[in-house]
Amino acid sequence: MGNLILLLDLDDVLNNQNQLWIEALNERHKTNLKYEDITAWDMSQFYPNLTDDELYHPVIGNDLVWRMSPVRDSVRITKEWRCRGHTIMIVTSTSTTNIDAKAEWLKKHYDWFTYHNLILTYKKQLVYGDILVDDGAHNLLPDKETGIKPVYAKLCFDKPWNRSFNCEVNGITRVHSFSEIDKIVERMERGE
Repeated sequence: MGNLILLLDLDDVLNNQNQLWIEALNERHKTNLKYEDITAWDMSQFYPNLTDDELYHPVIGNDLVWRMSPVRDSVRITKEWRCRGHTIMIVTSTSTTNIDAKAEWLKKHYDWFTYHNLILTYKKQLVYGDILVDDGAHNLLPDKETGIKPVYAKLCFDKPWNRSFNCEVNGITRVHSFSEIDKIVERMERGE
């Protein structure tokens, strides 16, 4: 197979946003949840006493962005993919209020990144590519509203909030690291 189009989610695939979000909520609201305690996508069920404004305030603003770190091996491996001729697109449903700060963060850590590599959408199933790596299992399934099925290889980036999701039954591959993702990319490069 020739050059691939690799679709990567931003938050919690390329960065550690949720770890910082949980820490910020714990500090601000005197809670003591741990990263591993967040076992479902909907964060509000773990913070039932917070309003939506209180819950989402840390991730809507820019406060956490500059404290985020790239996920292990992601900088090196994505750079290698670019050198091997692949197109990398960031496909995210992040808040429009902080997308400029997140784009600057991406430029700082991923030297291949430009705004031309960025797609903002809540309907990732509509985006064409060869692979999507996402921590939100719902993004790897057919869209509930339109019924549109993803046409790419679906890789679920393992996180506490998606571990109860049965990837195998849904034709999705669970991955735990960028090294694992790279092995899949290498197989696709060979046409396997």
